[in-house]
Amino acid sequence: MESAAETVWVRIIFASTLVAHTTEKGILIKMPASSRYAGFEFWTARKFVHPGRYALQHCLSIPASFKITLRGEGRNVIISADRLADELAFYNEEEEWDEGYVPPYEVLERLPKWTVKHTPRILKPETEVKPDASLIR
Repeated sequence: MESAAETVWVRIIFASTLVAHTTEKGILIKMPASSRYAGFEFWTARKFVHPGRYALQHCLSIPASFKITLRGEGRNVIISADRLADELAFYNEEEEWDEGYVPPYEVLERLPKWTVKHTPRILKPETEVKPDASLIR
């Protein structure tokens, strides 16, 4: 058995809207609708879940050796921590990118379907149309 210092941890950033229920000791997390496990949910200890960097985010930190039991649709499915990270996270810390960087296609595919990445055009004052004076209050 590996010691606490040698434990490999998986950090998963996920949307706060996926927290279905909280108790004094545990948190019930539902799987996102875009996941292949949509409709499933799992309990985890409250000590593994922390507030995320931004509002509406949570961070789940679990040992990589953990197996998670998803319950739903009248059956249970056991998955690894890495598989949970792929299915639950809307992005991972390693996949953050600077402004102007276009991420690889694989990263874009993992973003939720409603997310649209684009580069807005730069506005130039000399090309802007002046508003109609009757529309200004």
